[in-house]
Amino acid sequence: MVLAGLIKLDILGVGSALDSCPEFIRVKSRLDPFPGEFFTPVSLVQMIVNVIEPDHGKVLDPACGSGGMFVQSAHFIESMHEIPQERVTFYGQEKNPTTIRLAKLNLEVHGLEGNIQKGITYYEDHHEMLGKADFVMANPPFNVDEVDAGKVKNDPRLPRPPAPVGMKQKCGARLSRPAMWM
Repeated sequence: MVLAGLIKLDILGVGSALDSCPEFIRVKSRLDPFPGEFFTPVSLVQMIVNVIEPDHGKVLDPACGSGGMFVQSAHFIESMHEIPQERVTFYGQEKNPTTIRLAKLNLEVHGLEGNIQKGITYYEDHHEMLGKADFVMANPPFNVDEVDAGKVKNDPRLPRPPAPVGMKQKCGARLSRPAMWM
C-alpha cells in the first residue's frame, strides 16, 4: 500500500518518488564501492527517450545502470495510452552487481520486466543484440578510462577501430572510454 502510494507521488514535478530512488540510494551511499560512477539525470534520460521514441520491440541499454532508460521508455509508451509490457522488451547489461539489483528493483516497482545481465559492455555482449535491437540507448560511463584496445579491436559492434585507448599520447593525455562511443 505504501509502495503504491510512493509510485504515484510526484516530488518536485519530476516523476514518482521511486523514479529516482535507486539512483538516490546509489549516489548517496557511503558504502559505494565505485564512488566515481554517477547516474544520468532524469531530465537527460527523458530527452534521450523523447528523441529516440522507443515505442515497440527490443530496447537495449548496454550500460543500463539502475534502469532509468527503461522506466522513462515505459513512461513514454504510457503517454501514448499504451501498455509498455505489451509493446517492448527491455535488455540491459551492467558491470556492477549492486547496480544490477537496483535496476531490477527499479523495474519491479514500476511493474516492468527486463533481462539485465552482468558484464562489461566494452568486452561482452551477453544479449547478442547486434542488428537485432529496435532501439539502443545509453549514456555510457564517460568518467572511467583504460579500455584494453586489443580486446575490442575486432569487435563487430564498433563501426571503426578504436582509438588507442589508455595509451599515453604525445601531449601526455590519455584517451578514455568516450573515444570508443563516438
